[in-house]
Amino acid sequence: MSSSAKEKKYAAEVPMWDSPMTRSSFGPQPLKRVSKSNKRSSVVEEDEEGEDSVFDIKPEPSMSESSHADPMANLVYTKTGSVRLTDQNVDLRKVIQHGILEVKAYIAFKHGYPELVAKNSYACEILLQAAKHHKTVPIEKRMYVDDEYLSALANLIDARASLFRTDIKDVAYKCAPGYFRLSHNCDAIIDRLLASHSYIFPQIFDAEGLPSPKRQKPYQGQPVVDTLYEVFFKNAKSIGSQFVQHFVDIAKNKASRPEVPIPMVAIVSTAIHATLIAKKNKAGDDFKFTGNQFCDIYTYHMALLEKI
Repeated sequence: MSSSAKEKKYAAEVPMWDSPMTRSSFGPQPLKRVSKSNKRSSVVEEDEEGEDSVFDIKPEPSMSESSHADPMANLVYTKTGSVRLTDQNVDLRKVIQHGILEVKAYIAFKHGYPELVAKNSYACEILLQAAKHHKTVPIEKRMYVDDEYLSALANLIDARASLFRTDIKDVAYKCAPGYFRLSHNCDAIIDRLLASHSYIFPQIFDAEGLPSPKRQKPYQGQPVVDTLYEVFFKNAKSIGSQFVQHFVDIAKNKASRPEVPIPMVAIVSTAIHATLIAKKNKAGDDFKFTGNQFCDIYTYHMALLEKI
């Protein structure tokens, strides 16, 4: 019988690393698939104490199953067939938590919408590297031979990518309105800011409260700076603090000094753009910040930043 689906939750989002993480491992890795997934199902029964317990029903042992017979690689499903991080064993949680941190680094240093540019492969690659990092051989082996297993774990990583972008959007929504002096009747201000993406610049406000950009300082507007700090650099658990090696690598540029990564600035600028659109549409802060809606804006900022 697998672990109880209602066991006490751990601090699921607090990474438990074997060693400090200074360099991300999200670079492309070949996926060597050995075989198709072993079909399995699960049923939920109520034990004597009234708690739901997940029972795994597996096919007869086969040669391919021997690679993930180790309990370390067990995956616990809920009664609805979904997978929750807090229900998994300690070793599997470490791998998943590592993957969650890595996908945040992917968004910060590589691309803000990885699911659009790398399809589903990026999450699988991240998980395989996480299993290698923690030397969890049974988990790594099962990932290679069991498509269903790897897909279930990848779905968790995909979900955290979306949640992290929502966090970025929420911080931008908090930082931008005050600086831009957005009130109930602010369409004229928003139109000026959206024109030629003027919101990326510091602003000077006239007597009527209308902004004019200081165009000699692109991407130095206060909302950009404040959102970058709040999301990526505020404390020791922030992505910028956990992946300091990236800034050493970035320092090998013409100016020979660290710089904020282009994808990081681009996703923050896109979040500010999305905030202005939401304010103009009176949509509130509960709006979707997806690649389908905003990838074109993100791509624009990536291209512009590459030229600066």
